[in-house]
Amino acid sequence: MEKFDVERNSHPRVRYQLTMKINKSPGPFDSAKGSMTYEIRNQSCVRPAPISGVRVSQSEYPEFEMKKIAEDTYVGDVYFDLLEGGDYYGLGVCYWRLQSVNINLMTKSNILRAGFSAKKIQDEQPRDLYFLLDDYEQGDRPKDNSAVPLNENNKKFLDEFFSVTFTGKRMF
Repeated sequence: MEKFDVERNSHPRVRYQLTMKINKSPGPFDSAKGSMTYEIRNQSCVRPAPISGVRVSQSEYPEFEMKKIAEDTYVGDVYFDLLEGGDYYGLGVCYWRLQSVNINLMTKSNILRAGFSAKKIQDEQPRDLYFLLDDYEQGDRPKDNSAVPLNENNKKFLDEFFSVTFTGKRMF
């Protein structure tokens, strides 16, 4: 697949502040980092593959800072219009859509990952995701663990989890 330079919008306007509150964590986190997943929304601008004819879209993953504002709270800015469209394939302008947001919480030996769709940020409703308490534990080798939503299967084991609450707020 061809790689092309994607321009960033020099004046993005659709900004949401993402607040992440860590609830009942078994210990501190060293840092948190965020990334956004953008995909081309109009496939007609993408060149078809030579044999199959399938139009395979490119994705971009710009990172953003999650700033610690309290022992259990981080904030970061998520932009829905960070990437500018371009005519990358000579088939018309490709436009970008923010698909999802991913957050990595780091301890000395672990990376705990949480991800959700961009629509969840736009809803401006709190979203809780859960990590097993054991996922936090430090060991000799780094672990890589992902958050899960609460469901009927894991509800009965709630005392074995800690949660992270994400809330988006449109900033004008």
